[in-house]
Parts: sequence; C-alpha cells; structure tokens
Amino acid sequence: MTRWNMATAAIVVLVVVPGLIYLGYQFVPGVRAPGSGLVSDEFFFNGYLIFLGFFLTSAVIGPIVAQFVEWRSAAEWASARRNAMHRFWESLNDALGKFETFLQIQTRKETEHHAALFLDQTVAALDSFFEMYAAEQVAFNPGMHSSASNIRNILLPLQKSLASTRLMASRSRSYRAYFHPDALDKFRALFELEPLSDSSRLASDSFFSSYGKVFVDLSLDQQLGAGSISIHSFKPVDIAAIQTEWLAFCRACGEKPEQVRTLKALKGDGDTQVRLHTKFVRAHIEEDYLASPLLYDDAR
Repeated sequence: MTRWNMATAAIVVLVVVPGLIYLGYQFVPGVRAPGSGLVSDEFFFNGYLIFLGFFLTSAVIGPIVAQFVEWRSAAEWASARRNAMHRFWESLNDALGKFETFLQIQTRKETEHHAALFLDQTVAALDSFFEMYAAEQVAFNPGMHSSASNIRNILLPLQKSLASTRLMASRSRSYRAYFHPDALDKFRALFELEPLSDSSRLASDSFFSSYGKVFVDLSLDQQLGAGSISIHSFKPVDIAAIQTEWLAFCRACGEKPEQVRTLKALKGDGDTQVRLHTKFVRAHIEEDYLASPLLYDDAR
C-alpha cells in the first residue's frame, strides 16, 4: 500500500466515518429513543437486519453461487482439458522418444554417424512441445498449469543446450540453392557479360536445358568470428521428475489413475546422457574452444 492510500484510509477512518455517524445521530429521524438521548430499539433492529443480510450474502450465498459457477465452468471445460492433455502427452512423449533415439543411436558403431539427424529431430520435437504448451495452456486449470510449468522448466535447459550443440555441430553444413536463367543473366550483367545463349556451354547441360536451374552448395557464415552468440552447456533431463509432474498433471485434469497414459522412459540416467552427449560433441566439433562450453559442467 502506497503512502497516499494509507493517508486516504486514515482520513476515512478517523474523520469521515465519525462525521457521518454524528450527522446520522443528530438529524436522521428514529435514531434516538423517545424521551431520552439513547438509540431507539427500532434503530438497533434495522442495523441487525442489515448486518444479517450482509453476513448471509457474503458468508453463505456468495460462496454457494461462486461454487456453482466454478462447477459449471469445470464441467463445460472438461472435454477441452482432456483434449489438451492428450495433445500434451503426444508432444511430450514424442520429444522424449526422439531424445532417447538420439542417445541410443550413439551406442552402436554402425549407426552413430546418423546421430546428427536424430539431434535435429530432437530439437524440432522440443520446439514443437513448447509451441504446443503455449497454444494449449488456455484450457488448463490451476493444477494443470502448475505441473505443466514444472515440466517445461525441466525440459527448457535441455532444449537450449541441444540447440547450441546442433548449431556448433552444423555450422559448416552446406545448403543447396539454385539459380534460374534470369538470375544468372543478372550475375553476368554485373561482370558486363552477354546474357546466356543457346550456344553457351551451360545451355548444353542436360539438366539445365530440361529444368532451367543451376544448383550450387553454399556454406553460410554463422557469425562465429564476429559479434557474440549464446552457447548453453548440456543439462541432462530428470525423467523421474517429469514422470511425477505428469501424474500430477493428469490428476489435476481429472483423469483416473488407471487411465493415465505412460511416458517413454529414458534408459540412460543423467551420467549416461552426459557421456553420450560428450561423445557426440567430440565427434562432430573439432575446435576445443567451441566444444568445451557445450559440455556438462555441474559447477555452472
């Protein structure tokens, strides 16, 4: 409460209220008892009825109406909450499943070269989960909000760290682009060359003559040498905490325990996650000054 509000309240309590009581006692008919200066019985009775009406409204009728409105709203939103719960489960389960695949793919020598692909899928699944959370939370009740927010807070460090790992591991990845004849003619014009003709060497290329496109592979500069970028170290995910919050989320939604859908359980504990992530980083990032900040450090 600000000083101005405190001063206003003090004036009302100390000046305005006593002044109104005095004016009512002096000038309102029926306040004084006949033949004496005391307050009449009718005034006490009317005050009692006013107090009783206020008490019944605030202590009994108001809560009953509020409870009815809440019950009606909960019944109307029940279907929306269940639908949101199922979509929440699908997105969360997909993200955990993709992360589990990313970890397991590195435990086999014949498949570990595919790990970068599954890292991309894991980051995309986590991004999709956070987008779904933002879109569906309007249907959550307070209990669902609390548990879903805790799950989000558990997964957010993982999402940031894996996104940083993907950025560093794919910084030299090439991107395929194509130029059509009009773009090529504009490039040629920059060097004061004539437009492409039917007799040019490029026009004799079978692919260009059939589709009118020239494909090139480009490596984009991701500003690693200029400015600054955010790099987040790896944070293993606590699947037990997620399982606990997921059960609380389902209970808040009104789901029966026997109907709760289970989440994918990661086979590796925190140490296994750290070991496999470190293996991926060392295999895909040669520069130690880029790799070291990505690795797990319990001191951070």
